[in-house]
Amino acid sequence: MAADIEIVKAKGQALKIDRDSVFKQVKCDEENPLYGEFLEEYEKLLPQVLSVLEPKAALGFAPYPEGFNGAIKPGTLVLYMIVTVGKEICDMVTRYFNSGDYVKGMLTDAMASAAVFSFERPVFERLRDMCASKHLGIKMRFEAPGHIPMEIQKTAYEELDAGKTLGLSISSGYMYDPVKSSCQVFETTDNERVLHLTHNCANCSNTDCPYRTESVIVSIADEKGDYELSASPGSNLLELLQENRIPLSAICGGSGRCGKCAVKLLEGDLKISGSDRRFFSEEELAGGMRLACTAAVTGNCRIETVQPSEDNMVSLGPESKQGGNTDSGKRTEKTGIAIDIGTTTLALSLTDTESGEILDTYTAINHQRSLGADVITRIEAAGKGKADKLRELICTDLLRGIQTLLENNPIIPDALQMIAVAGNTTMLHLLMGYPAEGLGVYPFTPFKTELEDRKLGEVLSAAKDLPGELKEIKTVLLPGNSAFAGADIVSGLFSCGFHESEKICALIDLGTNGEMAIGNKDRLMVTSTAAGPAFEGGNIKWGVGSVRGAIARVHIENGTAEIKTIGDTEKAVGICGTGVIEAAAELLRNKLIDES
Repeated sequence: MAADIEIVKAKGQALKIDRDSVFKQVKCDEENPLYGEFLEEYEKLLPQVLSVLEPKAALGFAPYPEGFNGAIKPGTLVLYMIVTVGKEICDMVTRYFNSGDYVKGMLTDAMASAAVFSFERPVFERLRDMCASKHLGIKMRFEAPGHIPMEIQKTAYEELDAGKTLGLSISSGYMYDPVKSSCQVFETTDNERVLHLTHNCANCSNTDCPYRTESVIVSIADEKGDYELSASPGSNLLELLQENRIPLSAICGGSGRCGKCAVKLLEGDLKISGSDRRFFSEEELAGGMRLACTAAVTGNCRIETVQPSEDNMVSLGPESKQGGNTDSGKRTEKTGIAIDIGTTTLALSLTDTESGEILDTYTAINHQRSLGADVITRIEAAGKGKADKLRELICTDLLRGIQTLLENNPIIPDALQMIAVAGNTTMLHLLMGYPAEGLGVYPFTPFKTELEDRKLGEVLSAAKDLPGELKEIKTVLLPGNSAFAGADIVSGLFSCGFHESEKICALIDLGTNGEMAIGNKDRLMVTSTAAGPAFEGGNIKWGVGSVRGAIARVHIENGTAEIKTIGDTEKAVGICGTGVIEAAAELLRNKLIDES
């Protein structure tokens, strides 16, 4: 049996069934006189089918066995994957055919097959994690009987203990029951930057398959090295890079508005889009410049990323004390961690809850930026099916920060008593997986803004490998006020004593999502706006975040500009927000610009 078998589950409603592939399977296109009838039945059947689907998958590594002829060398480490959508959908198909309702039977059968293919995408998320943990890549994907003998399905069944883990049975002919199940074998490679996950029909003998298509190979030259990915024709280039954890700035969420996801085509063909023409000159287009978010991969190609990776963004904060209070020789008995989830930056402080002393700090980039730089683009991304990914990213970031603070500070095991979390309303909705649609449209209604008393295991449930000793830590989500006045500004107002002040006071929080409050104990007025573009070069061609090589300081004297880059690099890669503001101030001071 394979060691460390991984199980992936989902609800049927989470799957997206591709209607075009369903109609291709039943051989009914728009020219068919029965198309209208089939379409009407499809729309009626869809919610019923989704309600009975039980998507489940098992994955595990094991050596490829001896005695099989085929393309994989015996003893090679492979990853077995079995995917099923359950028995109930198969029973539904049988009932329709037995009752003579062949239209419903054909459509339901095709929809079940489409669901199996659809479920592969979320399963691949876990597959990538498993490969990354072993520093492995995927050289090729094999399926029986096209590439390897049918007997391999029994090997995979046994290695993954599929009778127990998935509730399957297997026939003497090596077929699974329920029949809407599939088996794949992935040959691993030591090159972890190679991930060929898609099925390549060019190597398959099933020429009548309605899904038949040749996968394409995309090679990427990146500052971290070269990558090689397989993809289905028509795949969006930005989504392909994001799925495979290749960082590329997309601060507008991939809508073609910011121009930051620029890549350079080195080989092959990527059709020029309207957005490409808005951001690149004819000379640049001829040289291969494209926006990844509007590029559809239709054939083999090689590209180069040209923007600095936001994984290299520098998050500034107080210097870490690296060991906390150990200088004094005392051991802290009660500590807490305060967390502020910013749209761009995360800040965590390890605190002595009895004295109030800050023992250590941790700052980092919020990796949700890969799906949008501001709250609006993230709300849009969540509404387009990326809510789970957004939650996984922030949970992983927070777990990394918590573990770093605890590793750097040798406190006693029971010392961590509590964690408090603040952030703007959108950030807390995405953290908890709450519906975020109401935050982006009038009347801007949040799902929840109340104080929440939870366990860390509930809050970070989307993080992989959350240690058991952390799951029971008391975790409080601080209350917000409205869709755009969140727990961060409310916490600041409380901490500054606005609720007790007779005097009129103002509190300004300048961040990617900026808030401003004015008032006293009798009345408070709060407003917010997107300040991020001013600080992150959102609408400036050479604007970048605070990455290494970004111009951060500007001084103009006697007509000459002196600059300083982050990391003191010889060459500038762009200009970040502080650089933009200093440049404007210096131009104004030298009377090279005026207030207009």
